[in-house]
Amino acid sequence: MDIVFEIFLGLLTFQILVFAIFNLFTLWASKRPPAFRKDKVHTFKIALVIPCYNEEKVIIQKLANSLDALSFIGNATIYVLDDGSTDNTFKLAEEYEVQHNLKNFFVWKNLAKNGKPTALNWIFGKLKEDIIVVTDADASLEKDSIIELISNFSDPCVGAVNGRIVLSGQSSLTQKEESMYRRIFDVWRRAESNLDSCAIFSGQLMAFRRELFEKFKIDDNTYSDDTDLAYKIRRLGYKAVYEPNAVVSEYLTVSVLARTKQEIRRARGLTRITLKNIGVLGRFGYFGKIIYPFSLFNYVLSPLITLMLLLLLPFVVIEYPLLLALLLLLLIRPVRTAVFGYLYRQMALIIGLITPDRGRWKPSRE
Repeated sequence: MDIVFEIFLGLLTFQILVFAIFNLFTLWASKRPPAFRKDKVHTFKIALVIPCYNEEKVIIQKLANSLDALSFIGNATIYVLDDGSTDNTFKLAEEYEVQHNLKNFFVWKNLAKNGKPTALNWIFGKLKEDIIVVTDADASLEKDSIIELISNFSDPCVGAVNGRIVLSGQSSLTQKEESMYRRIFDVWRRAESNLDSCAIFSGQLMAFRRELFEKFKIDDNTYSDDTDLAYKIRRLGYKAVYEPNAVVSEYLTVSVLARTKQEIRRARGLTRITLKNIGVLGRFGYFGKIIYPFSLFNYVLSPLITLMLLLLLPFVVIEYPLLLALLLLLLIRPVRTAVFGYLYRQMALIIGLITPDRGRWKPSRE
């Protein structure tokens, strides 16, 4: 039994040590000046793409919000991209265009109906604007978020920019856990961006140089088209950076089941993309030497270590029952929230590693 305890203690120590070192490093790196420059004075032509699949509950609100966010930008066009919705999303968007007599506004339907990556590849090949901004239909943009986002493209080394997500919705344990994770996520992304490039992008708000899509396409069967794009752009030699002042609100469902399904789909995509890009290890500056190695640990190795720790835990507790006293720490709310959030995401990553990687783009609200 001693060997079981030694293995358990060794794995636990290694896990804690890696996270501690990285978090101390990211706290330092998040305070560094960015490795890119930005300037709000620009002459870019902007295409705002809103991918939709069965979004009739939110599409009108999204269109009004998008027009408001673009009110300070003269050279902007909105493209509503409907991926074969079975509800009234397409009809409502067309009616909104007519009722408000909108110019530089298009409602397009992707007839292939093969999911979001295919839909984005299809529309990216048709656009001619300088910068393509993509935002989810259920994400609400702050008024100056687009300006803050595209200001980063004044640096020719920047090929993609991601915004910062804040949460909206009813208060719940899920939201509290997600809020804590978002705060940590924000520090990590700031640090990665200041050093080199982000290893994760979020589809709620992101922007790209249109010319780069002439050199690659999103993988059709990916669950994380946003992160797939970030890796592809870094491989081209451009930076994929984070703009914390480009704020977008995400609706967080109170349904634990719906949220769990969403997390597993997301985790499945992240693990596949991380493993597929093993070739960047040690390359592309700090991205391959520091940022990617931790992503590999965080999304692949750490979940496996966590699973081994959970399997060994009953044997350790039987031999050392006093360890159960540590459960008293769960009475402290922040500790309980942090532990729940950590195990919740680790389990999602484990399921993502072992389940098939093909599926259908789901509506943002179910």
